[in-house]
Formats: sequence, C-alpha cells, structure tokens
Amino acid sequence: MIVIGLSAAAGQQPGPAGSDSRTGLIVGQVLDGGSGRPVGGALIEIVAAPFASGAGGSATTPSLPAAFLPSVLPRGPFDAEWFPAMLTGSDGRFVIRRLPAARYTITAAKPGYLAGAYGRRRPGGASQVLLLGDGQKSGAVRIFMWRPASISGVVIDEAGEPVVGIQIRAMRRGIVAGQRRFAYTGAPGWTDDRGMYRIAGLTPGDYLVAAVSTQVSVPASTALEMRQGGGSSMAIGEIGASAAGGASSIRVADSILTLGRSAIGPAPSSDAHVYVYPTTFHPNTSNPVRAAVLTVGSGDEREGIDLHIRPVATRRVSGVLGGADSQVGGIAIRVVPEDVEDSPIDLEVASTVTSRTGTFTFPALPVGHYLFQAIRGLPVASTTTVHTGSGGSFSAIGTPGTRTPFGYGLTSIWWASVPLAVGRDDIDNLSLRLLPGLRVTGRAEFEGTRQKPAGVRLMQVPVVVEPASETSRVPATPGRFDSAGQLTAYGLPAGKYVLRIGAPPQGWYVKSAVYNGRDVSDAPLELEADALGVIVTFTDRLTEISGTVRKATGSGDGDATVLVFPSDTQAWTTWNMNSKRFRSARVTPAGGFQIGPIPPGDYYVVAVPEEQSADWQDASMLDAISRVAAPLTLSEGDKKTLDLRTREIR
Repeated sequence: MIVIGLSAAAGQQPGPAGSDSRTGLIVGQVLDGGSGRPVGGALIEIVAAPFASGAGGSATTPSLPAAFLPSVLPRGPFDAEWFPAMLTGSDGRFVIRRLPAARYTITAAKPGYLAGAYGRRRPGGASQVLLLGDGQKSGAVRIFMWRPASISGVVIDEAGEPVVGIQIRAMRRGIVAGQRRFAYTGAPGWTDDRGMYRIAGLTPGDYLVAAVSTQVSVPASTALEMRQGGGSSMAIGEIGASAAGGASSIRVADSILTLGRSAIGPAPSSDAHVYVYPTTFHPNTSNPVRAAVLTVGSGDEREGIDLHIRPVATRRVSGVLGGADSQVGGIAIRVVPEDVEDSPIDLEVASTVTSRTGTFTFPALPVGHYLFQAIRGLPVASTTTVHTGSGGSFSAIGTPGTRTPFGYGLTSIWWASVPLAVGRDDIDNLSLRLLPGLRVTGRAEFEGTRQKPAGVRLMQVPVVVEPASETSRVPATPGRFDSAGQLTAYGLPAGKYVLRIGAPPQGWYVKSAVYNGRDVSDAPLELEADALGVIVTFTDRLTEISGTVRKATGSGDGDATVLVFPSDTQAWTTWNMNSKRFRSARVTPAGGFQIGPIPPGDYYVVAVPEEQSADWQDASMLDAISRVAAPLTLSEGDKKTLDLRTREIR
C-alpha cells in the first residue's frame, strides 16, 4: 500500500474542532463491481466533516440515533478535513489510521474504471457517509468500481463503401415524466479510414447510437464579409473557414452550406436540389423511436454496431424574420422535428442565421414536419452558439438582453416559433415574426404562526422559471421577489415551464405556486400569454417522513433506497424533471432515512435494493414497484416515522 501526500498542508491541517482523540480506524477493500475481484492500485481519497459541536465547543456524537443521520456529507469547506490519498494494494485493501470521530466520504479512482464511492451499489448510484465515533474501528468497508463499456462498428454508405471522418454519438437513456429520453453522453467517436468507429468510456446502461448530421448554412453575403474582414454580426467558431466558403463547404444559390466533417452527399440533382445524409440511428433509421436500443454492462465491448447511411433529396426553404424593431440581423434560426417535446431525443435538423436585413435560407432540408425557432436576446449571454452536429459550431450574435441589477432579464427576449411541413416543392415565402418575451408575475403569501420574514430576506429567495421539457433549448429564466413579496420573471418564449422556488427563509417551506388552480411548482405551466397572478404560498408546517429500513432478519439494511411516488397513476407520465412528489433517498449505513419537505397527498412508499432503483421513475417500473409498496397518506404538517422492510421488485 502506498500513501500519497497531496500537499504539504494536506497532512498538517487540524482535525475537526475539538477532536483531540485520533484513534479511529477504517479498513476496506475496493472490488470490481462486475466480477467481484479486488482492484489494486486504486486511489483512495477521504474527507471528514465533524459532528455538531456540543456545549463546550467539543465535537460530540449526535443526539439522534445514527440511523437518522443524513447519507450525504454536507459541503462545509471550512470545517472539512482532507486526508492524504493512498493506493490500494494488489488485494484491493487499504487502511486509514489515526482518525477522529467524524462523518467520512470515501472515494476510489483508477484509470480504466468509473469512479467508485462508499455505499455506491450501481454505476452512477448514490453514495453514503460513514459515521465513525471516538476510537471506533470500521473493518468492513467495501467500495465497488465498474469498468466503462464501449461500442464500435462500421459506417457504410449507399454504395457499400466505408464512410470516413464522420461523427458518431452515443445517447444514454434516462427517464423524464415516466417516459424514456435519451441524451448525448461522453466524447463522440469518429470513423477512421476504414469507416470504423469506437466510443469508449460509457457508463453501463441503455444507449442509442447515431451518425449525427445537422445541415448548417450561412448567408453568402456574411461569408463574403468574413473573408474581407468586414464588420459582421457573425462570429465563427470551430468550423472557421468552412462557413466562409472553405474546402469543406459548398455554395448553394445565395447560401454557404457547411459540411464540417459530415459525409459528403452526391452531387446536386438537375433541379439543383442538394442530397444530404440525415442523422441515422443504428441500424439504418432516421426515426429514433425505431432505433435499436443497446444495453451495455460493466466492461462490455459491443462490436459490430454498424450504421448504414443513405442520402436523401432536400428542398430549399427561405423567408424573412420580422419583429417590432429593425434588429433582425445575425439571429440564429434552428429547425427541429415538430414533435420535439414528445421525441425521445433533442434532434436538430438544420441551423442558419439571418442576414443583416433578416432574410434567411435553408438550402437543404429533408422532407418532413418541422418547427422553425428563433430567440433574440437570451438572458444568459449575448451570443447563440449553433452546433453543426458534426464537430463544428458558430455563434450568432444578437442584441444583448437588458439586465437588471438583480440579474433577471426584462422584455429584451424576443422569440418566434412556426410549424411548417416541407414537401415536394421549395418554399420561398416563410415569415417568422419575433414576439416579445412573456411574463410571469404574482405574490408571496405566508401560512403559519411564525413571524413573516423581512423583505430583504425575501428578496434573496432564488426564483427560476425552467422549461418542463428536457429537450427544450430555452435556458432557465431567473426571477425574484421584491421586498413587498411581489414576484416577477420576464422574457419567456411560449412553452411549458415549471416555477422553482429555492432556499426559503429559515423555518418556512414552499407549499405551492398556484396559477389558475394548478400548482405550477410541480405541474407544467403552459405559457401562451402572460401569466399574471401566481400565488406562491410558504408554510411553517413541515411535512416529512423518516424511519428505518430493515432486512428480513430485523437488522438495519444499509444497502436500500427508499422510493416515494403518487398513488395516482396518471401522475406517472405527466410529472416534470424535478417533481416534488417523486422522491428517493439513499439510506444511511444503519438503514435510516429522512424525506422532506414533501407535499401532502396520497403516495406509495417502499424500500428496494439500491441496485434495483435505477430508472425507477419509468412508468412500467412504477407499476411493478406499486405492487410491493405500501400506501401512505400525508396531511400538511405530518411527521411520520416508518419502519420498512426491503422488498424485491419482481
């Protein structure tokens, strides 16, 4: 075993306050989560946080039973202690001596493995905090690590020839609103001179694999300005000269179609229509719903995942972007499938930017049903980056959004969204009109016996209006309460949103944010016009559950996770990404858990093995879980203590 001093100060920092006795000991072993074999040469890092100080300022063990202590180490940078790192021996074992009473997080890292942590029972799962008392010796610590997986194959074109130098992406499955959603993960792969690709470093799970292609174009006049070094509302990123008419771009009428590192399609047809290779999912479909889902485990090397790409004819779509003022140049316009909110993946078909006069052209759009979207003056930045999907990007610089001293945007946001079906013929008269950003306003109300917080404290409460859909490209929009409790959030495109209220004043909890009889802090707000009159209610009555999870033998089960979800099955497919009513808690090593605040209502509650808790929000999984779960009814202010037995999901 080798001990590594991270820095001279690392081994000299004082222990947590009052911890004069350093006689604790931790003995553990790092194991391969797939094979169970020891992992030698793993780097072990340990961080300690003290227990709460007692009457004399000395560190004391908590008054609550250990089972009820939190399983996540608080991030207290000023009272935490970092110990020197060490390497495990060939048998995967490690020993950490001279430890004070504290709460410890222990992590393990090694090239060729995903990060491991104490209490983690599945790749990407939650970890636990190890509680160590004065002079205590913990000799049964096991840390599991899993090997990343890889996917490889060959990309072949319509002639059976290998396709060189194109980007291949893997998309990992997650669950949003009870439905499967896929998101890009890890570094992309690129085909070599044999058309072969390999994507490595994948967390075990379910994936789609695709040759990603987005048709990116810029006005020819903009490209000319760039070559001449003149002023322009365009900034070019990675694709550089390509967007300006370089070797990897072609001119189509008055547009420059950038090719980046995408496959080059056949020559234009006699009617000047361009052929392109659309995004293609394994094995050979452009529809992600029909794509093959690949499951990879720890250390798996999935070979032979080939893709067959075929060129498709395109049509030209051009038009003009208008609005309430003349600032319509250099604004990014993106084209997405019309059903993007219901699609399992955020798929961009094409992107361009407007000319100085607001005109735009998409020279190569495949036949399909689309949404044309534009946003001017995003609140988070004055530039919009347009990604090519094949390794390139450029930034359209719009009018910077007006900002207040409190950091929230005014009505500088302008947006447009128009559906359009692209069929047999070119379209030359598409009109997009920018509309001013929408508003969400309301007020705060307080229920309870506590004194209402001061206005200055209420102004510090974070407010965010975030898209309810994971495939939305609209950034979360900050809002604020003023000293009188009036809520304001400005500059929102039409769409579905959820109102998030964070860090309420001490002793208060967010009960609801009601608009038109609907709690929009949990259920999506369908914003088509200004939403005026949202009532945000704070209560001083905490609703929570806590308790202990036990094995069949009656002892605490530290390997379980507690799940809580509504008994109303309709809610299983209509909730948003961060619903307050779908909760999970990794238990402490002694089996304790605590969940709150949680809205009153009718729920199911169950403790399951941590290994079975991945993707538990899937509607089909919830159906299976509900069969072994217990009903739970919570009224406002309830504090229920539960005694649960771990149940297997069949």
